Amino acid sequence: MADLLASLPGRLLTAHSRGWRSGRGPVESARLALAFALAVPFHILARIGGAIDRALWPDAPFYVGGVTLARKDGHG
Repeated sequence: MADLLASLPGRLLTAHSRGWRSGRGPVESARLALAFALAVPFHILARIGGAIDRALWPDAPFYVGGVTLARKDGHG
């Protein structure tokens, strides 16, 4: 949940309406810096949450803060 909240400031403050050319001006740079500053506490909270998960359930095959990438054999 914390990682999801960390992406929210960037999605709300930085518009990518001009494609790869967006974010080149001073206003866009200020918005990007503000989005980054607002997202940092959520990233820290996510890392703390992951450490708590690993501490409470060290033998669990998963933890709440984890991401799993998988590929089915024979399909790629």
